[in-house]
Amino acid sequence: MFRTINNMYTSFQQDWIKTSPASSVVVMKFLGMNKELLPLCRKLDRYTFKLENTSMLSLINSQMPKEPRAPFIKYIKSSKENAEEFLFILDKVQNYFNYSDKEFEGIKYLVLDEIKKDMRYWFDFYGVDEKHYRKHKVELTKVKKIKEVVKPLGLSAFM
Repeated sequence: MFRTINNMYTSFQQDWIKTSPASSVVVMKFLGMNKELLPLCRKLDRYTFKLENTSMLSLINSQMPKEPRAPFIKYIKSSKENAEEFLFILDKVQNYFNYSDKEFEGIKYLVLDEIKKDMRYWFDFYGVDEKHYRKHKVELTKVKKIKEVVKPLGLSAFM
């Protein structure tokens, strides 16, 4: 698999394609992680399931710019791991807007991005415990307690 990707970047000949065991879908996935190749991957993506494996690999190889060495491509991980850290507030947001689990699953990561932009506002609004402030290194805002003034009610207010 990695030999196939290396050949895509470096080899002008296409004789290795016939013996390559790699799937064109997997190759396109790894090439899509290279930001410089994203426009090319978008253009070739429509043919991924229409062409045979060898034809698709040949098309990718002919369109790719060649380099002396294959670049290091960092594997893009999903942000699902980060959502578990913020379950304490995501549950409160879900309850506040009365979303079902299925509805909230689709927008959870959008809400999480907004929470990360301004954690202090979200923590203050939903009344999060102090331990979460410290865990996420957010400045804790202390709210002063207002003294309750007991006002007489009814007829006793006039007497």
